[in-house]
Amino acid sequence: MTTQNYKEYEDGLDSIILLFEALQKECEAKGYPIESITPIQKVIGKIMMKIYKSSLAVRILCKQRFTEDCQPILRNLLELTIICRWLTLDNDLIKLRQLEKKMSTLAHKRLVQFKLLLEEKQKSDPDEETKNTLEVVIKDLRKFRPISDVPNCPELYEMASSIDASEKEYCNNMRKLHTAAYWILTQSVHFSFYSLENFYREEENFAGFVALPNFDMIPDIILHMGHISLMFLEIFNKTFKLGLDKRINEESERFIQLTIKHNESS
Repeated sequence: MTTQNYKEYEDGLDSIILLFEALQKECEAKGYPIESITPIQKVIGKIMMKIYKSSLAVRILCKQRFTEDCQPILRNLLELTIICRWLTLDNDLIKLRQLEKKMSTLAHKRLVQFKLLLEEKQKSDPDEETKNTLEVVIKDLRKFRPISDVPNCPELYEMASSIDASEKEYCNNMRKLHTAAYWILTQSVHFSFYSLENFYREEENFAGFVALPNFDMIPDIILHMGHISLMFLEIFNKTFKLGLDKRINEESERFIQLTIKHNESS
């Protein structure tokens, strides 16, 4: 596939970015008094702006052909979209509390580990800086109050299962996304041999370590970006009652056709 053949995908990404901007403008035009925004709407609104900014970053990375660096971004977007869809299943505020509990518990665990490291250091090689840091950490740990008034937060796959179970007919879309797409994208976040393949070449009995532009991944990156973004924009549009269903459906159909075309040419 030549460079020119990627234009259709890049145009598709530009169209998604314009859709983000259209929803932003529609939201601003409606005008929401602070007291009218629910806690869940506030979270989804913040995530909207984060994903919009990420879409701009993906566009820059694709234009520079640094496509490997798009994958951690896509993984984060998929995670955020699953969480938002889970939140809006019933708009139950307890779910926000569950997320807070999860983050608080993880932070406490890290702080305990850090305290142990500081104590170890102070025991074997004491110094004033370590002593002062240890005092601060101990003070923070004393302030910690575990959240016990809500159940533990479900894991991402469990959220995906809840979303699929909410459909009227059998559905495994979210679980498939988590099981396949999320796992593949995770390989570019953590160590994996797969994610390192493009940085090594063997030519004429010589080994070469390279950082070349990667054209091949552009269709997959942009198609994933489009489908994930459209899932989220559907949530945002419905949450804020913006009435842009027709435009979102048109973009969804565009990306479905683009995906079919890509699969047929692969």
